[in-house]
Amino acid sequence: MAKKIRRPANRKKAVTTVTNTTFFGKLMEDKKKLTLISAVFFLVLIVITGSYFISMYLKKNMKSEFLNALSQYETFNKDDSGNNKDYSQTLKSFKDVSESFSGGKLRGLSYYYMGNIYFKEGKYEEAVKSYENALNLSPEDYMWALSLYNTGVAYEAMGKFNKAEEAFEKAYDDPRGSFLKEILTFDRAVLYDRMGQNKKAMELYTKLRNETPNFKLTGWAKERMNELSGEPRKIKGDSDKAN
Repeated sequence: MAKKIRRPANRKKAVTTVTNTTFFGKLMEDKKKLTLISAVFFLVLIVITGSYFISMYLKKNMKSEFLNALSQYETFNKDDSGNNKDYSQTLKSFKDVSESFSGGKLRGLSYYYMGNIYFKEGKYEEAVKSYENALNLSPEDYMWALSLYNTGVAYEAMGKFNKAEEAFEKAYDDPRGSFLKEILTFDRAVLYDRMGQNKKAMELYTKLRNETPNFKLTGWAKERMNELSGEPRKIKGDSDKAN
């Protein structure tokens, strides 16, 4: 026979008390979690907002520095006095923008102009490195083409004709270099001329004469064709083309 056990009179109350205690304890724990999550969320929001405004501030400063450097560069470029030009401060400004994480597309432009300055100073290897950086950072078609073209010009100035040929051919064949067709045809002709590949040079000189008679260098090309038709000889090309 089962033993009878007297149930406590406050059992229902006790159970209810335990249940309420568990409920409120869980509620307080959830509240703490919610407070912690909210704190983390607002902290992340503050960091993102702060980073955005810092980035905007830096971009504004970088744009200002880039424009100042570009203005000075163009002033030097227009100076035909023949005096030596000190590009050091201009180069530093372009470097600052190129090394800035907030420079955006200005980084590519800065590398391009750095390449031009190095070229003018006769530092052709540094020029090539700058142009190659510009190639990787310049989504605009015209900047990509100009950077590649000037890479070829720098290689030619170093006497690395095969690399120059490769750069010129790549720029010529790519649709992004279509606006440079005439100058690329001329430079390829001169390059082959300097390499002693007179047949290829003549083909390109003839192309200039027939297809672009009004191009500013076509007259020179015609004169050179006459020379090659008589007694072929290698010539020294004018390598100072970086603009």
